Amino acid sequence: MKLKYEESLTSAMISANSHLIAFAAEKSRITGETICNRIAENNEISEVRNLTCIVRVTSKWGNIGEKNFN
Repeated sequence: MKLKYEESLTSAMISANSHLIAFAAEKSRITGETICNRIAENNEISEVRNLTCIVRVTSKWGNIGEKNFN
């Protein structure tokens, strides 16, 4: 039961992080890639590190979700 709760919590954190990355990049006018690098350096949860890699690759194309960072 504890594992299932932790998995749900991790999923929620991944979802929240993807939105926060886009919001922070938009507000700070720095690239999503920079923010992802900082999260990856400081985060011990492998699933979130994997998410930051996905978002980092996406940001190279100029978009995170529907936000444009060109």
